[in-house]
Amino acid sequence: MDDRKFFVVAALLAVAAADNAPSYAPRPAYHPQPAYKPAPYKQESYDQPPKYDYSYDVHGYGDYEPVFNAQEARDGYATQGSYSVVLPDGRYPDGHLPCG
Repeated sequence: MDDRKFFVVAALLAVAAADNAPSYAPRPAYHPQPAYKPAPYKQESYDQPPKYDYSYDVHGYGDYEPVFNAQEARDGYATQGSYSVVLPDGRYPDGHLPCG
C-alpha cells in the first residue's frame, strides 16, 4: 500500500509541476512609433526697420481745460515728431523731435 500512496503523491506532484500557466498578465509588446522627419521650417526675419506714425490731441473741459497734443513718425531710423501743451498760466511751449 505504501507504493500506491507514493505513486498517487508522485502523480499529483507531476500534474502540479506540469501546469505552467503564468501567474501574471503577459508583458505588453513594445512597438516604437515610426520616426518621421520634421517638416522644413524657415524662420522669418524680424530684423526689419520699424515704420509707424501716430498722433493724439487732448482737449479737456472744466476750469483748467487742458490742451495738449503730440505727433511722431518713424521710418527706419529717421524719427520726426512734435508736441505742444497749453499751460495753466497761458504759456504755449512746443517742441520738435528731429532725429537721425
